[in-house]
Amino acid sequence: MSALLATDKLAELAELGILDEMGSLFFSEGGAMLAALETAMERGDLVGVRHAAHSLRGISGTIGADDLCAVSKDTELAARAGREAEARAGVLAVRREWDAVAPVLRTRLAA
Repeated sequence: MSALLATDKLAELAELGILDEMGSLFFSEGGAMLAALETAMERGDLVGVRHAAHSLRGISGTIGADDLCAVSKDTELAARAGREAEARAGVLAVRREWDAVAPVLRTRLAA
C-alpha cells in the first residue's frame, strides 16, 4: 500500500466494515469540500477557505490520508490567521495531495 494512505487506518476501517462507506464519503464530501476550498480562494474568501480546509482535514484524517490532512490543517491555520499568500499556497498543496491520494484510494476500494 502506498505511503499516501495509512494502512493501519484502512485496516481498522475495513475491520469495522465501513471502509467502502468512508471511501465513498471521502470522494463525495471531500470532493465537494475541495471544490469549495478552491472557489473560496479564487474569491479571496479566507473564512470559506478555513471552513473547507477544516472539513477536508477531518475526512482525510478519517480515511488515513495523513499528508492531505496535514496540508489541510496548515491551510486552515493560514486562512484563520489572515495569511492569504500562505493560504493560497496551501490550497495548491491540498490539490496536489488530493490528486495523489485519490487514485490510490480508488484502487484500494476496488480491490
